[in-house]
Amino acid sequence: MEEGFFPYISPDWRKGDILKNNFTRNLTLSAILSALAFVGMLIQISFGIVMPAYGFLKFDFSEAFCLIGGVVCGPLWGLAIVFVKTLLHLSLDGDWIGHSINFFAVGSMTVVASLFWLWAKNRSNKWLIMSFGLITAVIVRILVIVPINWFFITNTFYKTFFPTDEALKVYLVTIVPTFNGIQGLFSSLIFMPLLGIYQSMFNKEK
Repeated sequence: MEEGFFPYISPDWRKGDILKNNFTRNLTLSAILSALAFVGMLIQISFGIVMPAYGFLKFDFSEAFCLIGGVVCGPLWGLAIVFVKTLLHLSLDGDWIGHSINFFAVGSMTVVASLFWLWAKNRSNKWLIMSFGLITAVIVRILVIVPINWFFITNTFYKTFFPTDEALKVYLVTIVPTFNGIQGLFSSLIFMPLLGIYQSMFNKEK
């Protein structure tokens, strides 16, 4: 049967097949990126080297893989990767509060960055737009994570780590934004070349 005649025979079947292939690709890629993000989360640098009193905060290398998944597969897939890598890491240490906070931080940044890519990917200045998008994503991350931290700290045993209201205020106003800003920018710097490599290898979304 000639290929040119095929669309007139069963266009719905072809569309369904394409959607199925896309789902399979996204599922496979998300599984790979989730595994890489899990490994990346095991490689940590303590914030304590800068501020010893906050050594429980740790930078890691997982977020770039979540961002890649979000822009290549879509925002919801990116969020799924964040969830899976968080769940896997939770199984190791059981710190559900810390990982819940991390999920909101990385998830908000991933979704915003992914939405910017959907807007920018077919434009000639897409890399400039994406750079602005990542900065915006970091800002959104900080705006989201400060109240999330306040909620979890004031409603769980984490409050015992802050003996006074002033100590909690300093943490929320200075430490949380600083840590998340550095982590977000660090992840962005890793993500951008990875995205460029992915596009050059697989010739995606020029």
